[in-house]
Amino acid sequence: MDWLIEDIERNGPATTTDEAESRPVPSFEVSAERECPAG
Repeated sequence: MDWLIEDIERNGPATTTDEAESRPVPSFEVSAERECPAG
């Protein structure tokens, strides 16, 4: 999530839907590893 923090530092927070949708988002080749505790 470093890319998100860097984007906010450079551009400030996206306060509207239009601002958020206009910001570039990196593509990831692999999905995140997730592990949920059995309940």
